[in-house]
Amino acid sequence: MPTFGLIDGNSFYCSAEQAFAPELRSRPLVVLSNNDGCAIARTPEAKPLGIKMGEPWHLFRKRPESRAVEWRSSNYALYGDMSRRVYDVLTERVPQVEPYSIDEMFLDLDGIPDLERFCRDLRRDVRQIAKIPTCVGIGPTKTIAKLANKVAKKETAFGGVCDLRDPVFRARHYERLPVARQSG
Repeated sequence: MPTFGLIDGNSFYCSAEQAFAPELRSRPLVVLSNNDGCAIARTPEAKPLGIKMGEPWHLFRKRPESRAVEWRSSNYALYGDMSRRVYDVLTERVPQVEPYSIDEMFLDLDGIPDLERFCRDLRRDVRQIAKIPTCVGIGPTKTIAKLANKVAKKETAFGGVCDLRDPVFRARHYERLPVARQSG
């Protein structure tokens, strides 16, 4: 059975901004869309302040809790360069890397011994070299690897790496997944 990984940059646009402005680390930070219209990235420190993805900045900045928030205009040239840096680190260490989006890349992890340690080392290397914090999900399919990544981000007990290859372990996480109806 194949083994896939999905590595995803945590709050990628915000992390890219923090890589060059360390004083922004551990502070509520929001990156805004083109023309500073809406929130498109938020740090974990900004989320509890009630800033939603896509929320118009001109409305949120009027609230008292917005005073603590640092905000940045989007810089897509920077984000593209940071994505390339992450990709370069990964391609030196992983047999095959497939970009999925600017901040997510699928990894071919077949045949890698001590996979959890390898993924923890991979996260460390990306953080040290490319300055981007990440989480890694592992699974027998790309879809399950993506789900594992979501679990790794949400449940801090995993330390940023979640392996859902074991069907029994995976089933326990399926039970916890919210089911939502999308209206169309």
